[in-house]
Parts: sequence; structure tokens; C-alpha cells
Amino acid sequence: PDQPGITAGLMDVLGIADAQIQDVEQIIIRGRLSLSLVIRVPQGKDLLKELLLFGWEFKVDVDFDVVEESSTRRPQGLIVTLIAPDVHPNEFGAVASIISAHNGNIDRIVRLAKYPVMAYELAVSGDDVEPIRSALLTVAKDLVCDLAVHREGLGRRGARVVVIDVDNNLNA
Repeated sequence: PDQPGITAGLMDVLGIADAQIQDVEQIIIRGRLSLSLVIRVPQGKDLLKELLLFGWEFKVDVDFDVVEESSTRRPQGLIVTLIAPDVHPNEFGAVASIISAHNGNIDRIVRLAKYPVMAYELAVSGDDVEPIRSALLTVAKDLVCDLAVHREGLGRRGARVVVIDVDNNLNA
């Protein structure tokens, strides 16, 4: 379960060991924390005992793997937004199927809203995202939800989605 101080405490442990953060993502789903980090541990340092003690003190599960060094840079992908009074698994599945059929990958899913409409944002990557974009826009007319596809990037963060309920069906 999430509680105040977990991220701060973990960062203290890593800071004392002079570890470098290479990537971090955190999400809370229904009160459950999922925190993932990729760190570089300095030569000659062993964080295993400190991390296990941290987990025991905070009553959280700590798991780790040694991973290969890789670049955190990736090509610019797509942001796919699904909006509907209720996003059904059929719509989610259709979008996910198109992405995987074009060798794309869903890197992240975030719920943007749950009332008065459900809205989800999917960060999508792939070697060539243009075929994914085209296929998603083609199938969008057959979906029960609204679908928006944008290029990923900081410029997109400044854009806002505006939903206008012309036929007043969002209150249904």
C-alpha cells in the first residue's frame, strides 16, 4: 500500500550510496504504489542489504534485476487518447491489437478522467509509428469511443482536449 515517505526514503538510500538515477516511473492504482527505477550503482558498492532493509522498514516488497546498459533515448512515438462515457474492453482491445499488429508497443497507460467521461492516454512506441497512426485513424470511425492520435513530444503537452457534449449523452 502507498504511504507518505516511500519515494523520499528510497531516494535517501540511493543518495547515500551515490547511485545515479537513469529512469524512474511511479503510479498509484487504488492505493497501491508501483515504483520502478533504473539506477547505476557505483563500482564497489552493494545496495542489496540497504534496499532489503528499506523494504522491511516500510513494509513494501522490493524486487530487483540486473539489466544491460542501454540508452534511455527512444524515437518519438504517439499519444493515443480514448474518451467515452465508458471505455469498453472491446475498444481498448481493438486499439491495442492495431498497435501490436503494426509492431508497436504500449509503453504507458494513464487514466486521465473517470467522470463525466472515462479517458485514457496510451504512450505508443515503434520503429515506424506512421502505419500505426494511419490504422488507428481508419478504425476510429467504427469504435464506440472517441479516439485521438498525436505525435508525442513536449509541444503536445501544451495542447488540451476539449469535449463538447452536443447531444447531451454524457449525462446518460
